[in-house]
Amino acid sequence: MARLFLDYEPGIHYSQFQMQAGVTGINTIRIYNPVLQSQEQDPQGTFIRQWVPELAELPDTLLHKPWLLTPMEEQMFDLHDW
Repeated sequence: MARLFLDYEPGIHYSQFQMQAGVTGINTIRIYNPVLQSQEQDPQGTFIRQWVPELAELPDTLLHKPWLLTPMEEQMFDLHDW
C-alpha cells in the first residue's frame, strides 16, 4: 500500500489504517457517505469526469447521483445503455 502513496509516512499512515478499519478499540468506526464526500470535496466533479468519462457531460447537479436520472435524461445524455 505504501507504494501507492505520494507522501507515505509509516508513523502516521499505519495508525490511520488501523483506525479506519475499526481495529484500534478506542475510536468509533467512521462510515463516510461517498455522495456527500463527493459533493463537498469535488463539487464540480473534476475527479468523476476524469475517471468516469461516461458521466462527463452531466451537469454538476446530476453528476454525483447519476442513478437519479430519469429515462428522458438518460437519453439526453446518451446514457441509456450504461
